[in-house]
Amino acid sequence: MQPTKTLPEDYTLHRTLDFSMNRPLQYALQGAALTMFFLFGTLFIFIAMSVRPDFSPWDLLRAAQERIRFLLSLLGLTYLMVFLHEAVHGLFFWLFTREWPLFGLKRSYAYAAAPAWYLPRGPMLVTGLAPLLLLTVAGLLLMLFLPVGWLPALLLVITLNAAGAVGDLVTAVLLLREPATVLANDQGDVMRLYRNGKGKVKGHQVGP
Repeated sequence: MQPTKTLPEDYTLHRTLDFSMNRPLQYALQGAALTMFFLFGTLFIFIAMSVRPDFSPWDLLRAAQERIRFLLSLLGLTYLMVFLHEAVHGLFFWLFTREWPLFGLKRSYAYAAAPAWYLPRGPMLVTGLAPLLLLTVAGLLLMLFLPVGWLPALLLVITLNAAGAVGDLVTAVLLLREPATVLANDQGDVMRLYRNGKGKVKGHQVGP
């Protein structure tokens, strides 16, 4: 099945995935993102030490000594990570639909979406997981070539990207529980899943 702008006649709404309407889930995801930040950060530091003998974790502490400069750098790198993350989502929406995606910014998150399109499970999974996989691989490859002074910034970007993908991972797990024929309509802050055949609508507010 190919992405389509027209919902097939035998498809009906099966489930609505919405993080914004479920406060306990939001708090749980924030906690999971913080946990992933420390886990991935530790993993990436060990990888950097393995592939770059000239790098030391103390470089991260030295980078944090100049507090104002460090905070400004942290803010800038966070915005860079968000831009790259959503740009990759948008790129894959474009690859599958050949139409420019919708980009948006809410109070606590940014998003890329294709609100006019219904995507099968496969393309939706690829689009959802692409930023985590591609930016992580790109960051690990850059570790081999960047000057050591750039490594703290690189580690921060790929760690923030991995931690920020927690919502994408949850959505991917939910999609994998659906049949391959499911169609996903991503509105940015809400994703609606459609199945062929008649069935009851499940209004679980458990996704983006």
